[in-house]
Amino acid sequence: MGEDLPKGVFEQWVSWVMSERYLFTDPKLPGLTNFAKYHGAMRALCLSDDPWATRPAIGLLCSGFTSIEPDILTITPADAGVSKIGHFDFSAPSNRDTLWRVRRMDSGRGVG
Repeated sequence: MGEDLPKGVFEQWVSWVMSERYLFTDPKLPGLTNFAKYHGAMRALCLSDDPWATRPAIGLLCSGFTSIEPDILTITPADAGVSKIGHFDFSAPSNRDTLWRVRRMDSGRGVG
């Protein structure tokens, strides 16, 4: 399911997963203050068949950007014309012409 992680990286990730607010409660991450300082546009993608990065998880990750309202777009495999995307297949070479080169994405309307 991916590459082996160094022990310290794994332990840090586990501590985030076990926290209700994920990485946002980690006192060792001084860069977290930068989330609130961001004022640009943001679009986050949620893949409907991703068992880990679910819509609530994506919402939580976007919640740190308190000075903006990120646009969260959900993409289904059908939107991309594939049978599955999951957690790992977004960046698969086979999705180069469907998911990587999105011409236009309107909120709630998928890939087009």
